[in-house]
Amino acid sequence: VNTFINEIINQFKSAQDISPHTILPLTEPEQGDTTDGGVNRKIQARLKKVEEIKNSVEISRASSQKDIEESEQVFTALLRSIERGQADVVGEIQEKQRAVEKQADWLIKELEREVADLESGNNKQGELRSTPQQICSEISASGGGKTIWGIVSQLEDTFREEMKKVMDKGLKLLKTNAVNVILDPDTAHPFLVLSEDGKQARHVNDWRILPFNPKRFNTSISVLGKTGFSSRRFYFEVQVSGKTDWGLGVARESIDRKGKTLPTPAIGYWTLWLTNRHEYKAADDSGSTLLSLREKPQKVGVFVDHKEGLVSFYDSEAKAHIYSFTGCSFNEKLFPFLSSSVNDNDKNSAPFVILPVSHRG
Repeated sequence: VNTFINEIINQFKSAQDISPHTILPLTEPEQGDTTDGGVNRKIQARLKKVEEIKNSVEISRASSQKDIEESEQVFTALLRSIERGQADVVGEIQEKQRAVEKQADWLIKELEREVADLESGNNKQGELRSTPQQICSEISASGGGKTIWGIVSQLEDTFREEMKKVMDKGLKLLKTNAVNVILDPDTAHPFLVLSEDGKQARHVNDWRILPFNPKRFNTSISVLGKTGFSSRRFYFEVQVSGKTDWGLGVARESIDRKGKTLPTPAIGYWTLWLTNRHEYKAADDSGSTLLSLREKPQKVGVFVDHKEGLVSFYDSEAKAHIYSFTGCSFNEKLFPFLSSSVNDNDKNSAPFVILPVSHRG
């Protein structure tokens, strides 16, 4: 439970560090007018900027205070649910123990009665109600382990609801780092057809005849975004509804686009995959980590923090964390990455869709 809570808190703190409020620098161009009127205008312009900055700070302070209050409410509710769950578990254990002791008292009295009968000769056949082994088994069977795990299961459901509230707040903060991703046709594999606006990529059966381009993937059925990002946080979302096989994440600019490769962090990929229609994996340096997801993601959010060396994946509809790569070394620009391994007789022809992101949703 402590590990679970710590993970939630760390994720929320990471998101809470992100401030959506930006104070723009003073960019008022200098004027050559040195008359009294010109100087006065410059003074007034600067005083106006001072007021704008003060106002921006006040708005930021009010918004930050609201964020703090909301986070306190969420975590207070989470801790209360834990306390209620603990009280339920303790109460159930105590109730079970009382039942065990009551049964044991009754069995002891029965055995004492049988001993008395044997000693007095009233039970010459020596027929006992039960053997000591049977009695111990009956008492042992009254243990409360199964009931405890049932309560823990109910508690997990409560955790999940509270975690959704935490993740909802955290995702809204992450989304303030949303970037406009447009897919790069110069990198698209011949089996991938992009929409005119560069927001969709569809896997088709026909190999398109395209001019040679050193940036183009020629084996991996993949595509990159046009713009790379470095030294900053960024976030984007991809719709994968209807797809039976996909991979997505980020990749270094220097990755080899030619030939077959295993997309691991060691060679510049930080990616999440769906294979065989139902197997979700994170492609790490050990090969892959199989993930157990409660729901099938339809929209996947990708968050990158260059400074922290972090790449995280989220189910943006279920408001759930999927997986994070931590302690990453990027060293260069990272580009959004999409991949589709098989067409699956057109069953995997649903497009990737780069989604517009609003931090209000």
